[in-house]
Amino acid sequence: MSSTWITAPDVLRDVQTMTLSAWIQPTVVGSMAIIETHAGNAYGMRLNSALRLVFSYNGTFYGGVAQTQVYRGVWTHVAVTYDRPSGVATFYINGLPAFTSTASVAFAGAGSAYRIGSGLSGNFTGRMAKPVMWGRVLSPEEIRRIYDEGQTAYPVGALFDYRLLDGFNADYTRVLDWSGSGNHGTGVVGSGYPDAMRGPRHTQHNICHPSRPYALRVHNPATGMFLSDAALAAAFGVPAGQVGANGITIGLWAKKYIHVTNFVSLLSKGSFTGGTGLYMETGSALNIVNAALMTAPSTNKTVGGARMDATRWGHIVAGMTTDRGKIWRNGVVAANYDGVSFPSPQSTTNLVFSSTGTATFATADHFIANRYLTDEEVWLIYSAAEFPPDVIYFRGPDETGTKLAAWRGGQRLPSCDVTLIAQARFAPDTPWG
Repeated sequence: MSSTWITAPDVLRDVQTMTLSAWIQPTVVGSMAIIETHAGNAYGMRLNSALRLVFSYNGTFYGGVAQTQVYRGVWTHVAVTYDRPSGVATFYINGLPAFTSTASVAFAGAGSAYRIGSGLSGNFTGRMAKPVMWGRVLSPEEIRRIYDEGQTAYPVGALFDYRLLDGFNADYTRVLDWSGSGNHGTGVVGSGYPDAMRGPRHTQHNICHPSRPYALRVHNPATGMFLSDAALAAAFGVPAGQVGANGITIGLWAKKYIHVTNFVSLLSKGSFTGGTGLYMETGSALNIVNAALMTAPSTNKTVGGARMDATRWGHIVAGMTTDRGKIWRNGVVAANYDGVSFPSPQSTTNLVFSSTGTATFATADHFIANRYLTDEEVWLIYSAAEFPPDVIYFRGPDETGTKLAAWRGGQRLPSCDVTLIAQARFAPDTPWG
């Protein structure tokens, strides 16, 4: 996108109380504008040379700290709210408040119109989607809904809303404003279009085919539901005990329903005491879901940034190979362990769907990959339920209504179906409905 940008109408240059929001995926490390003025005094949202989010107002710069870090090649939702009378700028990364800074700055006139993808700090290099601007400070709840629910949750009253994927006219010189404010943009399209502006189709969580919607609920299981390593190995075409020898990734959607006592295991492959494997589990309060990667016996790699609020539907994925690992939350990287030495996750353990704990959780679209997935593949699984053809995923019920049905590449794998225990049932409440 380094030679492609959009210019917003000049009338918007003097906005003094605002919220700026966009999905971004920078492909290089360096300073670049996201939504910013292109001449005169600096106003707007940018990345600094270390890919940390910065807000500028009349040449005063806020942010640029570790809490506002984004990463090359990773889709991230960024937002900044600014209230000029109080001087407070609040930064949000992936829907959560990350940093707040206060400085008293006078308004001196922006001097030029805002551009999307270009500005005083240089052209944006990477991919971008859904840049939006409001003339007010959005609440933390509004920004969280933007991140959680995508285009279905954008608050009304935006000054502009450029959808990029479907907003250009035939020759890409005019960009439709979907906010209803009539602030249509002017497109300047270089070699980077159209792929540079092809962002995440983050509309809503239609993650299952309409004929197979379900949420699996399990309460106080006496024994776990599992798929044997032998069945997995046969389906992946590898010898028993070799699933994960060259990397492994697991994931699912989850939401809490009833809290009874502590700790619930939702999905795992490996041995906690043996020092290999990946885990999706809840903490003692049952209001979070953790993903864990094992580095040594009884030692895991889990950080607060990888936790997911268990009181609402969320998507969590963990992947590892021998020298790196990641945890993804709602489609984007929450914890990155590149360069960390992990033991080979291969083992003869089952893929366990629910084991211990007395609580009701709903889960959906469990999957396992016999390799370390890329960021883009995880994003597509989260945003569009597009599973790579070699990934085994589980939807239900099967024809009898008693099993999770296994699929790969759109084809049924009856040998990998998972039989429900007595305490498990399918329910209509789903993350996409």
